[in-house]
Amino acid sequence: MAPFARNDLNLNTKSTAFRLLLEEEARHRGTMYYLPARVDHLFDQLSAAMNWVTTYKIDPSLPKDVAARYGPWTGSITFRPNGVPLDIMHELVRAVTDRQDWHVVTNAVDMESSAYSVQWILGQANNTGHSLALFSTKQFDTIASVSLLWKAAWANMESGVITNGTYYVGPLTYKMRPGDVSDAQQHVGLRFFEGYLWVSAMEDLFRRGVPRSWELQQATGLSRCFE
Repeated sequence: MAPFARNDLNLNTKSTAFRLLLEEEARHRGTMYYLPARVDHLFDQLSAAMNWVTTYKIDPSLPKDVAARYGPWTGSITFRPNGVPLDIMHELVRAVTDRQDWHVVTNAVDMESSAYSVQWILGQANNTGHSLALFSTKQFDTIASVSLLWKAAWANMESGVITNGTYYVGPLTYKMRPGDVSDAQQHVGLRFFEGYLWVSAMEDLFRRGVPRSWELQQATGLSRCFE
């Protein structure tokens, strides 16, 4: 992650947000996807974005359904006292795409879809169920068990990001679409794609002692937005 510049007046609050961002990165470091999917690059961008944001605030009076908030016109991030790492990451993704001029500032739907895409991808990649992160620690007994977990991990990604991917902009509800996820990955440089990560997953297993005779033909078409 890029160095954290300590040169602003609201240092304590900014330090809290940076700590939360570090916690989120630590969840992914060492997984089979951290380097090949360019998650390290994502967090370098987000830590740099912390220095573009001019103001950090902790506000316990935020609405109950708002965990954190980014102000594109003010360059500020406001979050609850019990801030959650994924929520801080979400707002910093908005700061990154805002600085890229990818979105028109008034296009709140596009800004939210990109931030939620990144948030949900990383949330599903390393959750408590069948996840891609499990490949980094699980001991496999058979070829079939490798294939079974791989398919389950991508079903988990599809379900969490697309099938159940609903977000709100004001009073309106929106469903995440595969194109939203593809756009978000392109603009922050993530590479969560089945075939690409399959090669990395198998190489990781070989390094851990799985016989090369176990090499499987890659599965494709497991997900509409991660092919």
